[in-house]
Amino acid sequence: MNTLSQNNPVRQYLLAKKLPWDIMLEVEDHILTQIQDLEISKNLTFDEAFLQAQLSWKEELKTDRPSLTTYNEFLATPFVRKIYWQKHKSVIFRSIGFGLCVLIFLILAAKGLDISSFRIVFMVMVILSTFTPVLYYIRYFRVFRFTDKFANKVSVYQREFIIWNFILGGFNFFWVSQKQIPEFYQLLNAYKLEDTLYTYFMFAFLLFWMGMSCYCLLFSLRFVKSVKQIKKQLAL
Repeated sequence: MNTLSQNNPVRQYLLAKKLPWDIMLEVEDHILTQIQDLEISKNLTFDEAFLQAQLSWKEELKTDRPSLTTYNEFLATPFVRKIYWQKHKSVIFRSIGFGLCVLIFLILAAKGLDISSFRIVFMVMVILSTFTPVLYYIRYFRVFRFTDKFANKVSVYQREFIIWNFILGGFNFFWVSQKQIPEFYQLLNAYKLEDTLYTYFMFAFLLFWMGMSCYCLLFSLRFVKSVKQIKKQLAL
């Protein structure tokens, strides 16, 4: 059986691979189970079994893409990249779906409301989309700052996503100040516009921004959930 003192070499080995803690703890469990199986089935010592386990993980945990900054260093191994992009694609698809739902909602609102009511609906959507991720960040500020205690990334969801929300959120106030809402209303109602190409571009950017707001929020939700699970595991 493995003792707590024997678990330390496994964790140090994985920390040296720059694995985020959420992935590292899962891999650590797999390696410890693998070591126990090798100790029993092949009558090996801990060190011998650990060496064989390292060899079996060598290809997955090798650094095959050196990063230029510490920001992306956790993506240097094939294993982490595979997991990251699986989770990343899921968030992207949901964000695209959200953007399409916004488009359908705005079309229905433009068809069924007058310009004054549409303006109110549009403003409410802008405010909610801008401030929901920010308020969520403030609500769980201590959880987000929990990452300061670790040299490695805490979670595969730990990206500087909140910055995107602040940057992209500013564009909405530009649209409102430039009185783009009437043009959007005319576009959604298939009315003739003076500058159709520009309005199409601005509306496409609106949908992109809405999707990015959803992207920020989803990453925030998953990050908080991941950190809470890590805290429980480290407390054991």
